[in-house]
Amino acid sequence: MEPIDLVLDMEVAWYKIRKFNKDVSLFGNLIEGSKMETYTPDWRHPGNFTPVQWDNHSPSPSLAIYTDGSKIQGRVDAAFFALHCQVSEEHQCRLSDHCSVFQAETVAIQKALIWKRKN
Repeated sequence: MEPIDLVLDMEVAWYKIRKFNKDVSLFGNLIEGSKMETYTPDWRHPGNFTPVQWDNHSPSPSLAIYTDGSKIQGRVDAAFFALHCQVSEEHQCRLSDHCSVFQAETVAIQKALIWKRKN
């Protein structure tokens, strides 16, 4: 077990380096916090993004399939929605409650592929 006073000295030093970019002497070693790179977040709200503009040259696939798996209130379900030549089909499947969301997502994809192969 490390001595608590040394652990506290190290935590204080790292705080000064991270928060204030200060040069710190720790256990006889100089850590030059002033020369460390800093991270500047470049985050923008998604509402400020330029929306996609669709035009007549956009691809229009003849088949579109959307899948989803979910686990809500202990129930696990998988589903897929297929849109083909302006005709839509929706398929749902109930899984055992012990299944995970990942398993539900996988079953939804599997069922959609089986449907596609048949149709």
